[in-house]
Amino acid sequence: MHPQHRQDNRNKGDRNHRRRNAIAAGGTMLSFMLTYQDTLYLVTKLGALGLVLLACWLVPKLEHQKGHT
Repeated sequence: MHPQHRQDNRNKGDRNHRRRNAIAAGGTMLSFMLTYQDTLYLVTKLGALGLVLLACWLVPKLEHQKGHT
C-alpha cells in the first residue's frame, strides 16, 4: 500500500475515533464536520417540519373560507 494511503486511512480512523469519543462524552463536538448523510438527514427533517408548519398555517385559512361560501 502506498504510504500516503496509509496516512489517509489512519487520519480517517482517528477522526471517526475522536467523533465517537466526543459523542460518548456528552454530544458536544468542537470539531464537528457534517457528512453527506448528516446533511441529507437534516435537510429531510427540516423539509418535513416545513411541510407540517405550512399545513398548519393553510388548513385554518381553508376552513375559514368554507364558512363564507
